[in-house]
Amino acid sequence: MSLTDMGHEVLEAADGYEATVALQENDVDILLTDMQMPGLYGDEVIRWVKTNKPSIKTILMSGHPRIKQYAAECGADVYIEKGGLTSWSEKISKALEKIMRA
Repeated sequence: MSLTDMGHEVLEAADGYEATVALQENDVDILLTDMQMPGLYGDEVIRWVKTNKPSIKTILMSGHPRIKQYAAECGADVYIEKGGLTSWSEKISKALEKIMRA
């Protein structure tokens, strides 16, 4: 199930630089970003958000378990580990619930 199927409006960016432009030009509530992207990595986009658009909540995802601690250090509000037995939609739903409770 996609975020759109879950009732969310979604903006997409091909790389980290495009993401920062989209974030500047649009009213965004939540950023969902992968750690490894062309241009700027996800942690760099999150740092940009925390400096320039601090009201945006951030979710960092990665396939590397060791990134979890680093996600908190770079300012991500929630970390999602890719893969595993939990479905994508369940992981996203839990992340969104956590952000809404914060």
